[in-house]
Amino acid sequence: VKRGEPAQIVVHNRLSTPIAVHWHGIELESYSDGDAGWSGSTNHIAPLMAPGDSFVARMTPPRAGTFIYHVHGGHGDQLVSGLYGPLVVLEPGRTFDPLADLLFVLSEPGPGSRLGDEKAPFVNGSASPSPVEMLAGRTYRLRFIGIPANDAYWTRLVSASGLQQWRLIARDGADVPADLAELQPARFLAWAGITRDFEFTPTEPGELSLELNVGNVIAGRLSGRITRVPIHVRER
Repeated sequence: VKRGEPAQIVVHNRLSTPIAVHWHGIELESYSDGDAGWSGSTNHIAPLMAPGDSFVARMTPPRAGTFIYHVHGGHGDQLVSGLYGPLVVLEPGRTFDPLADLLFVLSEPGPGSRLGDEKAPFVNGSASPSPVEMLAGRTYRLRFIGIPANDAYWTRLVSASGLQQWRLIARDGADVPADLAELQPARFLAWAGITRDFEFTPTEPGELSLELNVGNVIAGRLSGRITRVPIHVRER
């Protein structure tokens, strides 16, 4: 969707239980927000969607950025089974370029996950995500969305020689001030409900790897189960 342009999204509930869908981190009218039984006003409260029913969420995004939608009001297995996804708001006049604007949705590996579970996390719905192709010298926007129910993921971008460098340009749908958008080691901790946007420019051809390790933030340790996204960098 585009900043400043009215949009509506129709959500159909094809499950056997009532649900709501929340538009996480984005400003919109209360009724459409997706917190059933709470969103709206005194005489106009948003309901849960019954099985077979639908709901129209209306929004006019006031800012561009990376946001999330996810199930709200259901049981935990609905979230970890994949009822979530990215919502990208672009500046007017811009189009989404999937070759340079890369989405990485970080989540728990399906039903049955628990806090600190040692299953490898999912990236874009898989513990064995597809390789990414890049060109040396081209700048990419890496949009990360963290949507686990419980866990946190230590995330880093590495080559055989060690950590790469990238530039943080947005947090939770808000641009980082230019004087703070400095090159930094390519690592961060992703947890539930956060988004981070980085600019990354590979300097030479070779093999890189985006690595996720489940971090038990209560126990203060890593699980050792790592999910890797292979990145092949070619000559431009």
